[in-house]
Amino acid sequence: MAVFLAGACGALCRYVVDGVVQERWSQAFPIGTFVVNMSGAFLLGIGAGFFAAHISAPNDVKAIVETGFIGAYTTFSTWMYETSRLFKEGARRYGLMNILGSVMGGSAVAAIGLLLGGRL
Repeated sequence: MAVFLAGACGALCRYVVDGVVQERWSQAFPIGTFVVNMSGAFLLGIGAGFFAAHISAPNDVKAIVETGFIGAYTTFSTWMYETSRLFKEGARRYGLMNILGSVMGGSAVAAIGLLLGGRL
């Protein structure tokens, strides 16, 4: 039940963050999803680093935070859809930016979060 509730909170946060960010952006690039996924990768890195450094953290807490909240907050399917849409609409440069930026940027912020989380 706690994972379910955390997932509901994560989905709501994703909806709000994506909407607030995207409404301030007039370009075709899906900046709202990008910001959600980058911040989610960073938060997951922090959580994983923290839980790895604090072995006594219960698995239930890990599941609530990482699977529930962060899992619902981030979105792979929307990223794939928006990237495909960009290519279909002829915005190939934005599509490529979304692929490279998300993979490389997400990996970088997750690694930074992992390092920081291990120090908390």
